[in-house]
Amino acid sequence: MSFLTLWKGAKSIMSSELARELRVHEGVEGSNAIVIVSLGHVFAFIVIAYEVGLEALIGVPAIPLGISLLLNITGLRAYWRVRNRALPNDISKRRMRTLVISSLMIGLSWSAFVIILLPLVDANSQMVIIIFSFIAGWACIGIPSPQVGLPFSFSIMLTTWIAMIWLDIFDWEVASLITAVSFIIIVAFNLQARIATIARIRLSLANVSMNESLERVSEQLAKYISPQLYQGITSGEQKVVIDSKRKKLTIFFSDIANFTEITEQLESEELTSLLNEYLTEMSKIAQKHGAYFDKFIGDAMMFYFGDPETKGIKEDAVACVFMAIEMQRRLRDLQTDWREKGLIDRPFEARIGINTGYCTVGNFGSEDRMDYTIIGGEVNLTARMEAHAEVGGILMAAETYSLVSDRIAGKEQQEVNMKGFPQPIRTFSVEGIYDEDYEESVQNDAERGYLNPSINYGQLSGSERDRAIVELKEAMVQLKA
Repeated sequence: MSFLTLWKGAKSIMSSELARELRVHEGVEGSNAIVIVSLGHVFAFIVIAYEVGLEALIGVPAIPLGISLLLNITGLRAYWRVRNRALPNDISKRRMRTLVISSLMIGLSWSAFVIILLPLVDANSQMVIIIFSFIAGWACIGIPSPQVGLPFSFSIMLTTWIAMIWLDIFDWEVASLITAVSFIIIVAFNLQARIATIARIRLSLANVSMNESLERVSEQLAKYISPQLYQGITSGEQKVVIDSKRKKLTIFFSDIANFTEITEQLESEELTSLLNEYLTEMSKIAQKHGAYFDKFIGDAMMFYFGDPETKGIKEDAVACVFMAIEMQRRLRDLQTDWREKGLIDRPFEARIGINTGYCTVGNFGSEDRMDYTIIGGEVNLTARMEAHAEVGGILMAAETYSLVSDRIAGKEQQEVNMKGFPQPIRTFSVEGIYDEDYEESVQNDAERGYLNPSINYGQLSGSERDRAIVELKEAMVQLKA
């Protein structure tokens, strides 16, 4: 590889981000190089002091030596202050210039020390000093920060060249050749190290860019599939193959009552805005309760509990019913807000059906396009139950009610004959909540006329039970009137 090729590679056009990362890397490596140079100077000083004696260093040579040692101490102090800190996000050009000037000043002060000291010592000591100066010049070889390493090497090599000619160790042609070849090799190794550094930084930036792109794509894809399915696929737990299994799930269906009539009264933009806000708010509630999103079908929604994660059949059913109750509450709040804004002038209400039973769940479709969903008679039953629910109400199958009856107040409805099912289906409407944690929210529902007040039967005394029965009977009479 020629020197020209190395130079072009080192001076290749770089993006601002690459230049910033390179400054950070070269700044850190340059600070480390200053430390290496400083420690090398201490070692060289000890060897030279041993060779020529301390008395030879007293006088004029002490001035550049003192400057050199002071600069080395400054470099060591700067390194010590930042040694345990994380890499900075950027290093200013001013900081880089400071490192370059420090490197050059250390080299020049050491060179001045050598030039002043040489005439004061014998030939053997002169050779020792020249050899150590030459070694010092090579000390910066391979540093991936040419801006920091080369000024020091250049000043030392220049001093060595002058010393070899001055002391008649070599002819000036030989001395020039040795010095030039040595410096070119040092430059080549430094530039090669810099090119390798640039390549690593480019690879790192490419990986970061690719990861950011993947993250953006993942965030976009996550909006098209359930969070649980997304996490399963990205973690490797969910295999993307055609496969299925039988599991007992609690299924949720809902849709907007008289949605076709509503669409005829609204402009498409208004309808889109209302529907998206409704679906967004309902999805937030579903995610809060841990529901698995299956699909949107226009204004209809389908969720289920129990796969891929489950808290147990009973807790899944309870979570589903609580989710349905919270959705109805939130929809009433949205409806009030829309009315106040003049967006709607008729009820915007939902029907909800909930059922629990064994379903087939898994990937269905082809090898090229598949859908993770549930199928089976229980799914069809839930869809038909939703169609039989009262507007603004929640209708549960008997299986679901048996799982939640200790926490949810339900009222049995008339058995319903549904298409595709030979036997009439027992159903229960949601009437209230027994759970103490929901007492305040249930009271709010009672004030709005949706759910009856909850009664914690376990904490009622005998007389309180009798009084509650009387009050409930009176309420029933008033409701029937």
